[in-house]
Order: sequence, then structure tokens, then C-alpha cells
Amino acid sequence: MTKTLHAQIPATSANVGSGFDAVGIALNLYNDIYFTEEPGKDTITVEIEGLGANKLPKVFDENMVGHAMKPSPSRSASPFLRAAR
Repeated sequence: MTKTLHAQIPATSANVGSGFDAVGIALNLYNDIYFTEEPGKDTITVEIEGLGANKLPKVFDENMVGHAMKPSPSRSASPFLRAAR
């Protein structure tokens, strides 16, 4: 069975003027990232939609969200996350 994990990541603009890290602007922009594990393969495919999607890494090991998923397999029995190692 094919398994897909969807993450929606909001855009922000931080460090506005003299507010440094205390002032930011929330934007109504998102990137949607889909990680798909296909049966019989030991890889995860990455699809990205949204502003700047063509500039973001589509290789799991090079994607920041993929890096964030890597520590999870040791604490999870999920086959989807075990493939992320």
C-alpha cells in the first residue's frame, strides 16, 4: 500500500525593521509538501507545491522537512518513518 504524508508549511517574514526577532508578519502563503513511500521501494519521493516550489530540494535527504523526520524512526514503529533513515 502506498503511504503519503502531507505537510503544509506557512510562510513568514521575520525581522521587520527595528523589531528584530520580536516583530514578524504572518503571510497567507503556504508550501504543501507530500512525502510518498511506495511498496517495495526503499526511497521516499518528495512533491512540493506552492510559491518557490521549483527552488526547494525534492530529494528527501536534502529537504529540511525530511531532515526533521529522520530522528523519529527510532521512536516509532511506522514503516513510513523507518524508510526515512
